[in-house]
Amino acid sequence: MFGRYLQDIKHFMAFSVMYEMEFVDQYMTWKTRGNSNDCGIFLMRHMETYKGGPLAQWKCGFKMESVEQILQLRNLRRRYSMKILLSEVNLMKNEVQQLLVESQKLSANDSRVMYHEGIINIAARLTAFGT
Repeated sequence: MFGRYLQDIKHFMAFSVMYEMEFVDQYMTWKTRGNSNDCGIFLMRHMETYKGGPLAQWKCGFKMESVEQILQLRNLRRRYSMKILLSEVNLMKNEVQQLLVESQKLSANDSRVMYHEGIINIAARLTAFGT
């Protein structure tokens, strides 16, 4: 896909990337087997923590695939979402902030109900879009 992108913008390295370079799947201790939902979270964390150098010396902070890693991913998903939603470039930032203020006023039970309704809505939207 990256090679096609380079080809589309007529970059001089497009041919090399598509046909001459060898890509190797690297072993990472935090690699998962069945989690294809969090690829964006992994990517953002990798971009945030990689400073160059050998893979063996790279410490991104992820635990091995486990419940602990699931919790790490949940926290990062929340953190990255908040940064995006509250970014100065988000045209809907004020509306998001108002929703946050309103949600903090909810009781624990109402908050739980709203959370579960959100999960159901997300599942329905994913089904509607065929994913």
